[in-house]
Amino acid sequence: MQLDKAELLKMLEAVSYKEYGDYYERSYCHLIQNNFPNSELFWRNFVVPQTKRIQTSSKLGSDIRVRPNVDEALVDINNAHYSLFMNLSFARTHLLTRAVSSVENAYTHLGSACDLAEEVVAKFYLLLLRCRGAQSDHSYEVSRDQFLKRAAKRYDESYKKWGDIYLRTGKTLTVRFHAQTDLLSEYLSGDRSPTLAEYRRISQSIRTIRNLIVHSTRLGRIVTQNGDRLIPKSGRVDDYRDWRSIQKATADEAQINRDFREEYSQVEVDATYFEEALNKIWNYLVEDLVSSLFDETNSEMLKLYDLEFDGSKGAVFVAEPMRSSGDLIPGSGIGYLDNGPSSGGSAVWPSSWSGLDD
Repeated sequence: MQLDKAELLKMLEAVSYKEYGDYYERSYCHLIQNNFPNSELFWRNFVVPQTKRIQTSSKLGSDIRVRPNVDEALVDINNAHYSLFMNLSFARTHLLTRAVSSVENAYTHLGSACDLAEEVVAKFYLLLLRCRGAQSDHSYEVSRDQFLKRAAKRYDESYKKWGDIYLRTGKTLTVRFHAQTDLLSEYLSGDRSPTLAEYRRISQSIRTIRNLIVHSTRLGRIVTQNGDRLIPKSGRVDDYRDWRSIQKATADEAQINRDFREEYSQVEVDATYFEEALNKIWNYLVEDLVSSLFDETNSEMLKLYDLEFDGSKGAVFVAEPMRSSGDLIPGSGIGYLDNGPSSGGSAVWPSSWSGLDD
């Protein structure tokens, strides 16, 4: 199948979560699009060209499955990006439903979103390096001297802090010499570093609250006379890890005003700040993706998509349909066991099956 490059770009411009996403993307995209519109822009340009949506005709189709022979590295990023979307949507849903555990659930999902966002960026950066024939400064292929230099840097920067944490918690610490954060620092360096610094501030605050919720006693509250429940602001959580410190704070109105906020308002502040920080990072992902995917002088990214650009004809060639294991992998990481609609990590029940045995 042959598509004109301009035609393909025009087709992609018309793609939206609301019209071409799966069930969950269509249903919940409105929850994150105000603060994180680049999520859709990245999905449109990175995920959609991998799928059979562009294979049916010159018009976009509705088949979300990945085309055969699309590189698995692309699909892995798809799945992480989709999972990021879902966790942000879950957090936003808890802000709306406000069940008894919604504050804790929202922060747990935001914490997972931090991990997934960093996975997307790190894997995307490694993909770019692969297409450019380059290698990260944080490659595993380092000399003994380079390794010892990194170890000395970690000692100088963090050893005392690690010791303090051990004495306070009794927990053994794992020292990582190869981490996704290193790849983030490398990708978002130079003029991009302020964006990374902003992201790290909010993600650290979210993770501090998430870890307290998951690994410690219940996050303490102050209940006001009108029934509002206040929690520590994200930057002050470390000061109020035990309930005694929260009880003590009730004696000082100025301290409460400085350090506490109504619980759902605090979740909203953190979720919004986090989504906006992600949106700034995703600007760079989209910029680098578009320049790599449709760069006529570098065909490596197109090869991963199993596409071929003919500069003389101004066309992108899409491989003809064929059955393969990749034919069964939808763009959002969903398992297909039949040809019916599916979404959100679900597998479609084959119509020929009667049910599970007891």
